[in-house]
Amino acid sequence: MTSRKIRLSFDPSDDYRLIGITTPLPDYRLVYRINRLLHWDLRRLGTFQVHYLNEIQWFFLFAYHPDEYTEYYFTGNARLTQWMAEPHLLIDKGAHRIDTFNNILTNCGTIEDVFLADDYSLFIHSNDKQIDSRRKRTTDRITSIIYDLEIYLMELSRQSRPSLPRTETIIDRNRDNLSSKSINP
Repeated sequence: MTSRKIRLSFDPSDDYRLIGITTPLPDYRLVYRINRLLHWDLRRLGTFQVHYLNEIQWFFLFAYHPDEYTEYYFTGNARLTQWMAEPHLLIDKGAHRIDTFNNILTNCGTIEDVFLADDYSLFIHSNDKQIDSRRKRTTDRITSIIYDLEIYLMELSRQSRPSLPRTETIIDRNRDNLSSKSINP
């Protein structure tokens, strides 16, 4: 008997555009400034784990859904000791227009205390087979962040799914009828 293996395939290049934001600001201050500048309502969803090279790191997550086709996520390393080790990521997921994305990128670069706002989409959209090792590590790192973000979002949607309404059985219906028609002496 032959065994079949199911392999999960994930290609983040289809739905994602990324902005890397390098700043010494803590996450809540940067989110406040982004919300003010772009007239958004990024809200904290919690933290999730990122598994990369046998290491687990915690990342914070903020989300904003302006319509049913577009989602924005803001994430970064939750450890305060690594504030310059890697940039925060502003993730544009879903239906997006390139001019809207470019406006967001330009506006993020104008925020006070932001050193650099750069288009990181090139890391996951690259078709270049011969890339240097540093770029390959960055590409793998960003892909693992997005992959673990997707898993976390699936878990959140599964947990927040409304439970089915309780069905009324004949016994429950009769019990209610009997109690309302009970004879009082």
